[in-house]
Amino acid sequence: MGGAIDKEAQKYVAKMLQEILKKALGALKEKISKMSLDEFPYVFKESIMELVGKEEKEKNRVFCGGKFNINLQDNEEYFNLGVDLYFKNTEDKWIKLSSASEWIPLVRLNKSASAELQSKKTVTFDISK
Repeated sequence: MGGAIDKEAQKYVAKMLQEILKKALGALKEKISKMSLDEFPYVFKESIMELVGKEEKEKNRVFCGGKFNINLQDNEEYFNLGVDLYFKNTEDKWIKLSSASEWIPLVRLNKSASAELQSKKTVTFDISK
């Protein structure tokens, strides 16, 4: 989906998404080793949807969907979480807003989740209302 990029909104949303990811990851410190990869998007969904609602209301945009990604670093020692959100503005142009967490040591995942991510390299989940 190509489209217009609102640099100011991109910076703001990137910062907000990073804060969401950082806060949730901090709260998950001990639980992360017990989670499956499928559980990650649910931990972040409420905060992401709050941000989507704010973006729709303040910028008069329509949320069309998004992606929550868990990405393995090339050296396979770290992973990160990424979010891509897609909106349409009042001129019917696509707006993509994205952000990613800092790299997290892969050893923080349990063996099953780590093996799945090493096998797939990227695991993607849809975000919808």
